Amino acid sequence: MLFNTPQYLLFLLVILVMLWITNKWAGLLFRNTLLLVASYYFYANLHIGFVGLLVYITLVNYFGGIWIISEQKRGSSGKKAVAVSILLSLLVLIFFKYAYFFNDSILLPIGLSFFTFQALSYSIDIYRGKIKPETSFINVALFVAFFPNITFRSYRKGKESVTTIAREAII
Repeated sequence: MLFNTPQYLLFLLVILVMLWITNKWAGLLFRNTLLLVASYYFYANLHIGFVGLLVYITLVNYFGGIWIISEQKRGSSGKKAVAVSILLSLLVLIFFKYAYFFNDSILLPIGLSFFTFQALSYSIDIYRGKIKPETSFINVALFVAFFPNITFRSYRKGKESVTTIAREAII
């Protein structure tokens, strides 16, 4: 589903109506979960395997952020933890970029570079002390996977976005 198709317009309208309806009675966690499910649905429409990559990148950086802060609390700099997060995230990106270079029949995940670097900004901002790790996996996953950001390549740093997602409605 591309953003310039009638299917995307219908998808967007359904999501906006659902958010409008739930605005009065649903809490922020419910709304963020709804947006996350919608974002994963959007990727699944492109290719179901893309969702697995998206979840993997998100998990690496979510737990990486927790590991970074726990290392820093113990007096370590957290360099090892941030390096592992960066390495595990970039391995996927490198694999697909070079696999496509050698075999052009491999399907490149749309937005792979974008959501990889979006997720890495979260871990790096934690390492630099700009943000604290988010306790809600839903909020981190929505920060990485939010479909309008990927569609329009709207890059936002972890410092600016994760705290917004965790504290207020983004739509």
